[in-house]
This record gives sequence, structure tokens and C-alpha cells, in this order.
Amino acid sequence: MNKTLGLYIHVPFCLSKCAYCDFYSLPDLSKKAAYTEALCSALRDAQSGVRERRVNTVFFGGGTPSLLENGEIKAVMDALFAFDLTEDCEISMEVNPATANEEKFAFLHSCGVNRISLGMQAASQRELCLLSRRHTPEELEECVRALKRAGFSNFSLDLMYGLPHQTMEDWENSLQSALAFEPAHLSLYALTLSERVPLYREVQNLPSDEECRAFYLRAVQIAEAHGLHQYEISNFARPSCSCRHNLRYWQGEEYLGFGPAAASFYDGRRFTESESLSAFLQNPCGLLSRIEKEEQNSSEDARAERLMLSLRLKEGVEIAPFATPAFLKEVQALESHSLATCADGRLALTPEGFFVSNEIISRLLLSAGL
Repeated sequence: MNKTLGLYIHVPFCLSKCAYCDFYSLPDLSKKAAYTEALCSALRDAQSGVRERRVNTVFFGGGTPSLLENGEIKAVMDALFAFDLTEDCEISMEVNPATANEEKFAFLHSCGVNRISLGMQAASQRELCLLSRRHTPEELEECVRALKRAGFSNFSLDLMYGLPHQTMEDWENSLQSALAFEPAHLSLYALTLSERVPLYREVQNLPSDEECRAFYLRAVQIAEAHGLHQYEISNFARPSCSCRHNLRYWQGEEYLGFGPAAASFYDGRRFTESESLSAFLQNPCGLLSRIEKEEQNSSEDARAERLMLSLRLKEGVEIAPFATPAFLKEVQALESHSLATCADGRLALTPEGFFVSNEIISRLLLSAGL
């Protein structure tokens, strides 16, 4: 047996919706217990169908997974341990600083969670209020202390740049504040606003593209100086601390997603559950049979995905499978503008290239006939 599998567990509940968030989540906890029961049923149902695969990554995302009560977490973990988990299985959980304390972290640690992703987002109270985050900078600091006391050394902090009225001084303050906590991992995301979210009304006050480019390149510089090396467009880690679950997505490895709006990639098929808690509660089981009804990716689709996903990674993509004359010409142009490098038959984007990766990837796909 050499196939591995990742599991994504969506917990679609929040205390309140953040002003920028367009993910599927509900500020209503009344169905949390029913959801936990349905989720456990879904996990047990899928377990028997994947006996040939060992699970080596699990990721609890949301929403706010840390809103689950201890008993609910234990029930889900018991269902997970029915799968064939590898001895070094990475089990990550997203945590909102407003929903966890040392007791909670200690319980998570005792249940087998071994990696925490903490939603810091910003260091200043002004920016946290703008984003409708429920924690203060002081509560974030105490939260980090608590998770360390509970035994977690492998933890990540999320930050956002390109916020309304944000200056370079604001951004550097957030970066330095985060790095002072000595995280093993850092995720840095540009703010993107859907018309459906409340913060969209601030779109006219967002920093310019050139300012965001400066934020991004400065972040790469500062993170690297603190020993967190970039391994993907938005992610930085200390040696051996890259998020193995997220790497699955970019390396084209299999994963199953459980819960409303959760995505799966299995047996060459991509599938996403509907954005409906009610629908999931009515029919939590049968994920594998639903995936089976999806069309498999064509070979051309698979090649296009490989190019797009691999170019998110620092290691880049092998050139040979795409090497039309037009593609090689584009590669040469990228090198000449310091947007990419070529070595050992691989094309990799530079930080400058990462910032405009969408445009680069579109041009490369076209030149490769994809």
C-alpha cells in the first residue's frame, strides 16, 4: 500500500461573520450538535471505501472549528481514528483566538491534534475592528502563550495585507508582531473582497496594486530574514514545518472533503459539496458515490492543472511536458524580466513572478496549447 489520502473537515459555524469573509459559514450554533453527529456518520461511511489508502494529513477548517465542544471534538476524532492513519499523520486545526484558551489547547493536544493555524490577521486594534475580528492584540498574545504551554510548537499565524488605508508601517508592524511569537509557519494573504461582503464598501480605500506589490515583497524579505522560507505563493515555514495538507492540493494528491462546501479530489475526479448545511444534515453519507458520478479530468485538463498548481510552489514545474516553441519563448521572456528562473529542467517563479502569477499562468497555458 503506497497511496495516501488527506481529509478536510469543514466546520461551518462562527460566533459572527467577519466583514471580509465569503467562505461558507453560519453565525448560528444551534445545529452544531446535529452537525457533529452527521459529520461522524459521513466519516464512518467513507472509511470503509478507502481501505487501500493511508491517511497522512487531516485539516479542520471553517468557519471556526475551535467552536466545537470538547465532547464534539472527541466524537469526530474517534471517527477519524477509524481510518488507517500513518504514525506521523499531520492533524491541523484552525483556531480563532477568541475561542480558545489553555484548557482547550491542552484538550486538542491530548486528542491528537498536532498543528494549530491561528487567525491573527493583523496586529493593530484598528485593523482588527475593520475586519470585524473578535479578538484584541492582547488576547492574541495570550492565545499564543496558551497554545505553547499546552505543548504546541508547530503552529501557524495568518496575516492579511492590502487592507483599507493600510500603510507599509502598519504591515511591517503586523509582520514583526507575528514573528516575535516565533511561529513555525506563516501564511500571508492579500485581501480580496466579494461584492457580497460588508467590507466591499471600503473597496475605494484599498491600497494600489503597486503598494500591494511592495507589501508582498517586503513580507518575503522579512520572513526569510527570520528563518521562514517561502515554499508557496502565500506560505512560509521553518525547515520541515511546511503544511503537508495544503501541499496535497498543489502537488495534485488525493483528498476527501467533508461538510457543506467542502471540496474533494479522488480517483481523478473533482467534486464539491453544496453550500447548504440543511442538505448535508439530510444526507451526510455517500460522498464516494457522489464523487463517482463526476466526470474524470481529461488528460489536457490534468496537464493544465499540473501547470497551474505546480507554479504556486517555490520548486516550480517541469518544463518538458509543456515545451512548445511558444511556451519556451514565454519562459525566456519571464527569465529576462526576473519573473522566473530555470534550473535542472524546471521553471519556478520568483517573488516578483508570484505577485503576478495569475497573468503569467494564463499566458503559459495559452502558449502550451492548454
